[in-house]
Amino acid sequence: MSGIQEILVILGVIFLLLFLPRSIPGNRPADRKKKTPPLKKMNGMLRLGILISLFWLTAAALWLRPWGAHLAVFVAAGAGPVAAGWGLWWVLAGFRKNSSGRLGQ
Repeated sequence: MSGIQEILVILGVIFLLLFLPRSIPGNRPADRKKKTPPLKKMNGMLRLGILISLFWLTAAALWLRPWGAHLAVFVAAGAGPVAAGWGLWWVLAGFRKNSSGRLGQ
């Protein structure tokens, strides 16, 4: 008799896991907003910035050979300008966001 009860408990848990989340309002797949993938959200300037950053880091790594003794020079001349450029872009994007009237969004 206990074997049947264990099977019924397992079936009940499976039923709850599969059907209970769908019965909660706003949790149905049709109620959810479709999210666009991050790559489709990127505009041309952002893609250009990523490409230039990758080219700069690759060229600096090939020229300075940071795996040798020039790690500090690579950080200063290779990764430093990339980090500064993306930091500047991040700050300017924040100013543009706030100036468009969408504070805190």
